[in-house]
Amino acid sequence: MAIFGTFRLLCGDWMDSGGNRTLKAGVRRLRAMGPAAARLERLELELQAAKEQVAHDLQVWEKAEVRLRSKQRLYFALSQANLAIFRIQDDQTLFQKICDIASEFGEFVLAWIALEDPPQRSLRVVAKSGSPLPYLDGIQVGLDPESPLGRGPVGTAIRLGRPVVSNDLMLDPAMLPWRERAGRFGIEAVAAFPVRRSGRVIGALNVHADRSGFFDPETVTLLVEIADCLSFALDAIDRQQARLESETRFRELFETSRDGIAMLDPEGRYLGCNRAFLDLLGLDSEQQLIGRSYEAFTPGEYLEQERRLIAGAMAERQGAGEDFEKEYLRPSGERIPVEVRGWVRRNGEGEVIGLWAIVRDITERRRAQRELQQLNGELEERIRKRTALLQAANAELDAFSYSVSHDLRAPLRSIDGFSQAVLEDCGDQLNLEGKGYLERVRAGTARMGRLIDDLMALSRAGRGQLDLQTLDLTAMALSVLEELAQAGPPRSLELRVEAGLTAGGDPGLVHSVLVNLLGNAWKYSAKIPAARIELYAAPLPDGSPAFCVRDNGAGFDMAHAGQLFQPFQRLHASNDFAGSGIGLAIVKRIIHRHGGQVWAQGAAGGGASFFFSLPELP
Repeated sequence: MAIFGTFRLLCGDWMDSGGNRTLKAGVRRLRAMGPAAARLERLELELQAAKEQVAHDLQVWEKAEVRLRSKQRLYFALSQANLAIFRIQDDQTLFQKICDIASEFGEFVLAWIALEDPPQRSLRVVAKSGSPLPYLDGIQVGLDPESPLGRGPVGTAIRLGRPVVSNDLMLDPAMLPWRERAGRFGIEAVAAFPVRRSGRVIGALNVHADRSGFFDPETVTLLVEIADCLSFALDAIDRQQARLESETRFRELFETSRDGIAMLDPEGRYLGCNRAFLDLLGLDSEQQLIGRSYEAFTPGEYLEQERRLIAGAMAERQGAGEDFEKEYLRPSGERIPVEVRGWVRRNGEGEVIGLWAIVRDITERRRAQRELQQLNGELEERIRKRTALLQAANAELDAFSYSVSHDLRAPLRSIDGFSQAVLEDCGDQLNLEGKGYLERVRAGTARMGRLIDDLMALSRAGRGQLDLQTLDLTAMALSVLEELAQAGPPRSLELRVEAGLTAGGDPGLVHSVLVNLLGNAWKYSAKIPAARIELYAAPLPDGSPAFCVRDNGAGFDMAHAGQLFQPFQRLHASNDFAGSGIGLAIVKRIIHRHGGQVWAQGAAGGGASFFFSLPELP
């Protein structure tokens, strides 16, 4: 019974499971036998059951040991991948190392990495490791989900951005395009894990096993970590490359800059500089500068200002400091004028650790400033002399104009007066033809008088000081039209003047503009039965104030529009429309004096539109 109890203790677990049923069946047989035979038979049954349990436990232990060794190798592979991340700074070398680690320590028969080729919408193998490498020779893997080549684990993992596992290739329909190839090389399971760069999936890490069911959840989790490590390493390589490129660009800029650049600590001691800064100070090497204070190279009259600026920049922790000019004192005693810009230096935590000083030699600028000041002085003297000459010329021109006007008007008055006297005193002695001649003489003298007045107006329009005011153009135009209506015979005319028109200008000169433009519109529309004259706002494209005087009168041919604003240039015969040809020239001169523009549009027999702009006063 003791032996039986021992076996029962040793095999308790087995008896609680399937072995218990075998033992009960043996007990039933023992009861049918004699006592001694039954005891012996019972012992044999218990021994057999114990043997079976031990064999079962050994199998379980062996499987557990295999899984444990597999996990240990995977954990070791993960640690090796982590080491590779910190050692390798090259994409291709890193890809190959990860594949070597997976195949060597992960018990995978094949490991390879495929990257996306966007233009071709396909994948290319960039690294591989393992025994059945010929499996990859000529292999075709795609990304298009509509194609069988894009529905496998690799394409799906890249497209969806998640791990894809096929634990039995022979039963997985997605592996149909590669099933025969896998069978030749003893591959029964495959898993693909997305690889990312800057957050975007660029490819996949793919591993193959020689037995189905290889990829349990724990194995998949470890492989995900390896793929994530690879993605992290790629980002680290990019950051390192960007940092190296930035440092290279900075070093190139630092060394090749024509401006002097120096680095100082918070106490104002030099820590380093470029060649241009040494040349500016007249030094041969950095050893002559490093550790020395900026005050050693600054003349005394600039020290207080520079101390104040540096202290202010440090205290406020601002970026660029205030630009200022000073002089550097070379060891030879020579002074060099410079412009300095300070820039606060900070560490990774944002704490101020010093200053950058960017220094530019302004010797040539100072020389140019002196020359410019001298030139300005000479120019001002020339302008003063030219202004005096111009004022004298204008005074002389005014005197000449007055003299010409006076000298011309006197004989004109005589001609007109004597012609009128002849008509009055001797009219009864003249025939109709003689009287007609005298009337024509008098009309000619009147035209000459008006021409003299227009020439004087044209002369005055280009001289004199402008008295700029905000003008009510609407009221001014209505006043001009009323004067025109009173001066001529009654006529059928439609007048449209937009309300609220205002602009800046000299009152007298702008009034002259409206007199000429509205007068022309009145004159050239006189022969139209239903005449119309308009004045309205027509702003320029930039919003500046501009205006238009439009009529439906005789108009003009646009081919000759360039002659409109020239003195004495007329597009209509004087017999048809009276005038001297000076009015539009006066308009142009006045508008240009105000800094505005004037232009015209029209058609022969289709009316005319005259546009002009004036300043807008604040």
